[in-house]
Amino acid sequence: MRLICTIYFVLFLISTSIGQTFTLSELIKMPKMDMDNFDTYVTAKGFVFVRDINLEEAKGVTYALNLNRNDKRNADKFIKWYSKYFSNRYAINYQSNDKNEYIKFKSQISILGFKFIKTDIIIDEFGLKNNYFKYRKGKEEISIFTSSEDFEISYKVDY
Repeated sequence: MRLICTIYFVLFLISTSIGQTFTLSELIKMPKMDMDNFDTYVTAKGFVFVRDINLEEAKGVTYALNLNRNDKRNADKFIKWYSKYFSNRYAINYQSNDKNEYIKFKSQISILGFKFIKTDIIIDEFGLKNNYFKYRKGKEEISIFTSSEDFEISYKVDY
């Protein structure tokens, strides 16, 4: 009996860890963290440091989940935390190729009080079409880019 309970517990842990890596509420909290707390938080979820972002208008770090060690541009998921992002007070960017995760994020947007602002079709450098969605709540903005392969969700707060 104890063995059966242990097996069910392990299967439960595995099934919950395979799903969505972060909730939208978690993403919204992360840009307000300092770098040390952000590192601890995403490392506990299995992400590894990839590189720093050190541009004139944007400063931060990039982490990845299941990073391809031979080609650091390829991973299952990326998250970028910004200490400076153009004219925004806070910013975070999350990229994934999990379409189920995309649907979960979309369903959480209106629950958290964000209102749909606009949509657009953007053609990338390869000529492929991407959908763009923009949502706002006060000074907060969520934008989503979707392609045939992945999606990217950004959360920003204006000054």
